[in-house]
Amino acid sequence: MKKIIYSMLLMLIFYGCGSTSSTLLQRDPSFSAQNFLNSSITIYPPLSVAVAHGTSSSYSEENIKNITTEIVKSKIEGVSSNPKVRIGDETVPLYFRGVLLNKDAAIEFLKNTRTKYTVFIRQVLVGVKTEQQRMNQGMINGASLSTVFEKNTTTTTIFIDVWDRDMVKSVFSVEAEADITDGYLISAISLSIKNAVNEFIKKLKI
Repeated sequence: MKKIIYSMLLMLIFYGCGSTSSTLLQRDPSFSAQNFLNSSITIYPPLSVAVAHGTSSSYSEENIKNITTEIVKSKIEGVSSNPKVRIGDETVPLYFRGVLLNKDAAIEFLKNTRTKYTVFIRQVLVGVKTEQQRMNQGMINGASLSTVFEKNTTTTTIFIDVWDRDMVKSVFSVEAEADITDGYLISAISLSIKNAVNEFIKKLKI
């Protein structure tokens, strides 16, 4: 019984582990993280969300949009001197999704924003990888005892693009990734999104 309890504790410790990484896609020489964090900011919800088959059925694309937007807002506010970061609800031109059409309309949209900086969460990709794992529990009456379980890894990739209204151009872009081994961890998707956004903040502050 003690061996089984010990094995279960090891599994609980193992679940929730993960890794993060990020790639700086661009940083304009004029861009200052300090100026950004001290300025007015508008965040727009993810312009594109893809949730791979096999992820938790409790998470829809709309769930992912809401969770990601709130986490990005909270994380920026946590390191900013601004008491509140605005969430935009206007229809965003396709140009900011990477569809390079109607640039004039996109520029007009940007010039009409109420804040100095605009943060476009361009894309959120959520996937899951499943592996069979075997954990040895020792010997009982000369026979090896083991437990077979599934190791589920939730993978989140987020693309974030920061635009400067006055310069009318993109000044900071990051691709951030986070893997979470979920198993019993019900909130794996939320945690992986949070970890990916933490990578964005780290890159921002470098």
